[in-house]
Amino acid sequence: MPNSRVPSPTSQRMTEVHALGHPDSPPPQTRWSRPAYRRSAEPPVPVTNPTAPPTSCVPNSPNAVSLAQCDGNSLAVTWSAPAVDSTHDTATGFNLRSSPSGADTWTTVADVTSPYTLSGLAAGAAIDVQLQGSNATGMSEWSATSTVTTATAAPNTPNAPSLAPGTGSDLTVTWTAPGIDSTHNAAASFNLQSSPSGASTWTTVTGVSSPYDLSGLAAGTAIDVRLQGSNAAGPSAWSATSTLITATAVPNPPSAASLARGAGSALTVAWTAPAIDITHNAATSFNLRSSPSGAGTWTSVSGVTSPYILSGLAAGAAIDVQVQSANAAGMSAWSVTSTLSTATAAPNTPTAPSLAQGTGSTLTVTWTAPALDSTHNAATGYNLRSSPAGTGTWTTVSSVTSPYTLSGLPACAAIDVQVQSSNTAGMSAWSATSTLTTAGTYAPNAPAIASVAPPTDGTNTKLTVTWTAPVIDGTHGAASGYNLRSSPSGAGTWTTVSGVTSPYTVTGLTGATAIDVEVQGTNAAASPGAWSAITTGTTWGITVAPGGWTAAPSQVHNTSVAPNGGVQMFATPAPTAVTGAVFAWSTSASAIPTTGLITAGTDGQSHGWGQYFNAPATTGTFYLWMLAQSAGATTSGALVTSAITVS
Repeated sequence: MPNSRVPSPTSQRMTEVHALGHPDSPPPQTRWSRPAYRRSAEPPVPVTNPTAPPTSCVPNSPNAVSLAQCDGNSLAVTWSAPAVDSTHDTATGFNLRSSPSGADTWTTVADVTSPYTLSGLAAGAAIDVQLQGSNATGMSEWSATSTVTTATAAPNTPNAPSLAPGTGSDLTVTWTAPGIDSTHNAAASFNLQSSPSGASTWTTVTGVSSPYDLSGLAAGTAIDVRLQGSNAAGPSAWSATSTLITATAVPNPPSAASLARGAGSALTVAWTAPAIDITHNAATSFNLRSSPSGAGTWTSVSGVTSPYILSGLAAGAAIDVQVQSANAAGMSAWSVTSTLSTATAAPNTPTAPSLAQGTGSTLTVTWTAPALDSTHNAATGYNLRSSPAGTGTWTTVSSVTSPYTLSGLPACAAIDVQVQSSNTAGMSAWSATSTLTTAGTYAPNAPAIASVAPPTDGTNTKLTVTWTAPVIDGTHGAASGYNLRSSPSGAGTWTTVSGVTSPYTVTGLTGATAIDVEVQGTNAAASPGAWSAITTGTTWGITVAPGGWTAAPSQVHNTSVAPNGGVQMFATPAPTAVTGAVFAWSTSASAIPTTGLITAGTDGQSHGWGQYFNAPATTGTFYLWMLAQSAGATTSGALVTSAITVS
């Protein structure tokens, strides 16, 4: 404002200036000013002028803040800047303070901006909040109080836990805390459930922390595990399931084995499988070890089963035995020691052996093991001795097995044989003697002639001889070949043929002649066997040949013989006179028929005979016989056809 000018006695004017409207303005000041002019004899006049106002003012107090629940137990604080007026400038910053409602235990945060997240608060708690504006000049009063209660929501569901094998059959379970959001608070604790996989028979443990050792589980079992977060508002849902198989625990040690004497010095070891519990799984195999009692020099055998025959032990010795169980996880401790002394008894005497002739002059010797009893152990080996029968000059062979081939014997010799059993405790007495004569180069027995007969081919110059192989006995070997000799009956003028086989046909004979025949067996012996008894056969006295009409190889039953309705034959005396001829159907090509004969008549040809007749009344395979007869209707010549099919 302009200065007031008033005359003063001293030509000076004093002005008072007071800044209005601010409590912090300085008090009024008085100063002397020199007037532009001065009248003589006037004293100076004081003039009062106001000073200039301050350059800035503190801001107004903000209105009460707005509060809203946000993530977890945080609060979102928002506000608007306070108004500016002639006595309050703009707020350039803000301070915020909070306290449990009504407690006035304020916690202040400086230089905040809207919106501001007020965190670290207790869940479900009422919170007082105030705001203060500030600028370079100073700070306003605190705003009115705003109050709101923090959220109390349950936590989010945790992720599926991580599982790892722990000690024994335990599982180590680890997890991370679930996230916090606008509808879920932090988890304050965790609960855990476990179940055999897929069974949903849950066992719950509360108040657990990560990592957690889940114990008391069955070994080698798949286990389902899930997790739940909780806080003051309640629990979350259960997490997704994680599954892991518990470690396979080693088995318990077996109980002490049971021992019993076995064959010879062997021991029979028996045991039972060890019990299964929560820290020991089933045994899948067993190991066994033995030692001379007290020596601790163990011999181990793996993968054994009960009962086990522990062999190779010294006779009459005390033996320590232990058993160990095993599975995929490892092996148990060895069982308590069991001890038993092996048997020391020699075996019983075998019974007399069985003897049979073998190849050449060998003998095959067989026997059975002697019985075990309370005073005799099993035989583990055998000895054999042989001698020419009755001489007692024994040759012994050790460690033989049945059957045994006794070789190097003379041919055709009676041999005595005895057997002896043995084991680690000693040897039995020799068995009773068995005796057999060895085979050798004995000549065969004489064969037996079965027949000497003329053939059925219509000729009169042959005889067919058949015989059977001679029997083999203690003094005769098998025949490997045969000789045959023939002679006019009673003449003894023998003609011999060597290397023949049965049947054999003697040829070059005359008709109606009796012939003596003998057969002899041969083999590697220096001399052949004896000749058989004489068997006499007589050649046909009439020759028989087919005529002009012959039977076709196919006929129709019970109709005239095709193709001519009849059959012809020639019956020539050679030298026996022909008195008649007959035809006959037969199913045999070797046995001369005696029934069903069809009488033939002479047909006008020289020595010709013929007849009309039918084929057999039944179907099948037949042979047509043509028989020449001599005096007394005796068959003295024969011819049989090949097979004829009758349909």
